[in-house]
Amino acid sequence: MRLADLLSPDIKQILKDDPDQVRGLLDEIHAEDLADIVSTLEPDEAAVLLTKLPAQDAAPIFERLEEHEREELVEQMPPESVVQIASEMAADDRADFFSVLPGPVGDSLFEALQKVDPQAAQEVRDIEKWATTSAGPVI
Repeated sequence: MRLADLLSPDIKQILKDDPDQVRGLLDEIHAEDLADIVSTLEPDEAAVLLTKLPAQDAAPIFERLEEHEREELVEQMPPESVVQIASEMAADDRADFFSVLPGPVGDSLFEALQKVDPQAAQEVRDIEKWATTSAGPVI
């Protein structure tokens, strides 16, 4: 049995009763397992869970989610939370994330990222210059 199957009902109940308590419950669980748990939650529940975690803890979880799951979460989460999580993501994962967001949403979030973490935004720009099959910038 998967850890997500065991813990999801408890996490759903905690999110319903006292979302601030979810952080303590998840401290000892690996990001891969947390991503699996988040995948079992409804998008609004997953959004609450991720916003209750520090951005540096939420980023490895967010990185492991499927593209469509991240897009659903972006619609549910406050933009400032998404930007904080994105700034903590690995540069290549951050660039991939912004490359698949729908135009207006992606543009808005990228502008916010530029304000919050200019270096992270520049890394996205730098990576976007690379060919998808390249290990470096296109010359």
